[in-house]
Amino acid sequence: VAPALAYTIFERIAELRNAGLTFLIVEHRLEILFAFVDYLYVMHLGKVLAEGTPAEIERNAQVREVYVGE
Repeated sequence: VAPALAYTIFERIAELRNAGLTFLIVEHRLEILFAFVDYLYVMHLGKVLAEGTPAEIERNAQVREVYVGE
């Protein structure tokens, strides 16, 4: 899905979340998720690499190494 469309989809999901619904979303572009989720699990090679709030995930060294190459 193109980034602009993904953003529109996530805006709608955020509206539904604010109405009390819970979602399980699979998305490889973390930067899109950060604006819309309260908590996330990051998977790598079929296993959970990290879990936490967007701020915690953004600071996680393992996630940065795998997804950003730092």
